[in-house]
Amino acid sequence: MLRRHPLAAIALLSTATATQWRPCAQPRFDAFAELTVGPWVASSSDDAAAATLYEVEEVMRSCGGAVQGIRELPLSLIFDAEECPEEERTYHNRADGGFVYADDGTYSAGPEKWAWNDASDDDSGAKLLMASLAFTGKQRVWLAATLSEASEAVKSTHKAHTPNMSPKVIELSRPISTSSSDKDSSIAVDLESSQLPYVNWKTIQRVRMPNSSQAWSLARAKWEKQVAESECNDKAVDDTASVGPLMGWAYVEKIPEGQENALFGDAVSAAVAVAIHMLAACPASGVARSAVRCYGADGALKAVAFLDGDVVTAED
Repeated sequence: MLRRHPLAAIALLSTATATQWRPCAQPRFDAFAELTVGPWVASSSDDAAAATLYEVEEVMRSCGGAVQGIRELPLSLIFDAEECPEEERTYHNRADGGFVYADDGTYSAGPEKWAWNDASDDDSGAKLLMASLAFTGKQRVWLAATLSEASEAVKSTHKAHTPNMSPKVIELSRPISTSSSDKDSSIAVDLESSQLPYVNWKTIQRVRMPNSSQAWSLARAKWEKQVAESECNDKAVDDTASVGPLMGWAYVEKIPEGQENALFGDAVSAAVAVAIHMLAACPASGVARSAVRCYGADGALKAVAFLDGDVVTAED
């Protein structure tokens, strides 16, 4: 029996040597926006006809022309009413180096600088970490957490296979897929909110600076991709298909100095670093998605990675 620890699950793809990572094209904002902008409903609604529609909006440049970014759904959907005003929304500017997106509608958002190892930094509570993980063009999981919670997780001892953060999680669907009959209610894998799933990551897309000593600049960063050999001959995924209900987790991983890291490589090997994982999975299909942000010892953002894979059982 082979037990796969979630923190080491990335190694299931490969040893991630420099020759196995291939350069890939930078994601296109228009492709991302096409799958993100527009109406969404909370999938927890039992009555699709009565469900409230919320719009992710395009934000145009003040001088006109191209879309400059998106305005997410109201934070009151994911946070309690007393935690934020009902009308408060997050603006994700495409020029913001802390906002990293992918062609499929997935994104990771957070600060470019986070003093995770500085106990005197008391400003982190006002900042949010956010991710949207796309499951086809019709469903996504929206996760959010405060940096103050992540800072506390860094200080704590992480127990294997257990999330050390409690993010706000909401499943969102396009209006056409809110009917319960449109979802697969079968269970392929048993998942628990208190336990991280074992995942065999098959495809990884990451962005990092060409040199780890360089200051973070998304415009000058390089994009790389790694695909498991078995995926090369797989059939294309039906992006219009619906999957079952989705679940989400988050945890902080502390990367010791000098430890080889298969996901981020030499971007973090020179000093202690932390990685914030926000992941989601579908119990019906076993499909998993994750967005990971890595911060160095100086608090600077070092890399962001998006992962696709399949949930596996401990016996697989």
